[in-house]
Amino acid sequence: MRKHPSSSTRKSIFPCNAGHQEQQLLWLSPEELAHLRRLKRLRLSANSLSGELPESIFDNLPHLELLYLSYNMLQGKLPSTLSKCKKLQYLSLVVNNFTGAIPKEIGNLKQLKWMYLGNNKLQGSIPKDIGNLIQLKIMHHSSSTGKSFFPHNSRLLEQQLLWLSS
Repeated sequence: MRKHPSSSTRKSIFPCNAGHQEQQLLWLSPEELAHLRRLKRLRLSANSLSGELPESIFDNLPHLELLYLSYNMLQGKLPSTLSKCKKLQYLSLVVNNFTGAIPKEIGNLKQLKWMYLGNNKLQGSIPKDIGNLIQLKIMHHSSSTGKSFFPHNSRLLEQQLLWLSS
């Protein structure tokens, strides 16, 4: 961890709160973030974050319960390693530039209660594996193509709130 770098040396860095007493803002690279094994909540919405999330970023975050990365400029595919955050309950990635399909591995997040993926450039079918998320109460997804396809016999239709838009 280090103090805020000059804007000329910044590369895909995440701000984080350094501690309760000092309330000092430090900067953490995605690689350093992946080593915070006890991390439970990560709220980095509206921080002008950009770049792609490395595939390895979620490898060592088994206790993560809440992930908010909304209203940034993140791009690329959603890492399938997000499924390694087995305790994840709340996921918000809205208003970014994520592309590609929703990884089927998200269906392994058995604790997930709500998931917001809207206002990205995601395409393709909603994976049938998402039907395994029996705790899921809210799902928001929008497709840049204007087409979102449900898998047949999906439990998603049983959710309390399912919000799809194009």
